[in-house]
Amino acid sequence: ITYNGSGVQTDGFTAPIYQIQIANDARKCLGLEASEDNDELFLVTIKSCSDDISMRWKLIADESPFVVIKNEREEDGFMRTVQGFQSLCSVGEQASSFVFLDEDTLGYNQRWLIDHDGDGEVFLRSKKERAFGLTIPGNTFANDQPLLTCAITGSDQQRFRLVQVN
Repeated sequence: ITYNGSGVQTDGFTAPIYQIQIANDARKCLGLEASEDNDELFLVTIKSCSDDISMRWKLIADESPFVVIKNEREEDGFMRTVQGFQSLCSVGEQASSFVFLDEDTLGYNQRWLIDHDGDGEVFLRSKKERAFGLTIPGNTFANDQPLLTCAITGSDQQRFRLVQVN
């Protein structure tokens, strides 16, 4: 079946906008923090949930089943992980597999798989390496703590909830 008409209005379609909450603590969401070294670089961090636009994320369909995750505050604010993240995730101060915002480069490091666990929680897996995903380092959900891309273990530090806000 093909359609050659102009009766479908596609300009009104838009991707839904979400808060990405920590599954174990609905008071905590993903937000942004300017890097200490470069105020034009925004790290994805843990924040206390609020209506701030920096805590709103658009999940835009890409090559199925992947999405790009765009922050609503920053024009070129696409969530990505550092190159070579597979060898950079470690414990404590040595960890450097940070997640940050960047313009869309169409790269695998900016594509994510929303992996539903069946209980309303999701893992956000990297397209570059599906065994790795968004991770909160350590054992606490402290504000301003930067997120990492680490091996998926199924821990609470890797479980999120998508709460639609529009």
